[in-house]
Amino acid sequence: MSFNILAAGRPGMGEESTVERAAARAAEEHATLTLMCVWAPARLIHWARLAGVDPGELVREHGEQSSQWIRAVVAGLPPDVSVKFACRRGMAKREIAAELRTGHYDELVVSSALLGQRCLDRLGRDHPELRIELVEPVALEALRAEHHGGVAVPDHAVL
Repeated sequence: MSFNILAAGRPGMGEESTVERAAARAAEEHATLTLMCVWAPARLIHWARLAGVDPGELVREHGEQSSQWIRAVVAGLPPDVSVKFACRRGMAKREIAAELRTGHYDELVVSSALLGQRCLDRLGRDHPELRIELVEPVALEALRAEHHGGVAVPDHAVL
């Protein structure tokens, strides 16, 4: 019987630690890993036109950057991890819920900042067999360390 893990993250949000944890879990369980990059344009994107910038061009650039991010993340995974990946445009909670409905997953690995508690509760009710692991984003860990007088922001943190 195969074990399947879904991991979701957003580019530029310090969620590389989510992917690292998901890859480690996939190696531990000899599991298939599905990585999903979820992105959405800023709500005020259409105001860019006032600055003489085409909103459609900004959205295309954001999509390209998101695709580059997920490809770079996949390229950095250990070669023994079986991985599929997708880049989705939309709200993270909706895209994750849709993927969980269409695929069979045993575990979901997400950053603690990606989904709210209500969404996590709903996923738990809709998928009681699903193990959900929350990972602290690197940027939040670094900020908390700084706030508490800890070590400075690590080199790999994305702020």
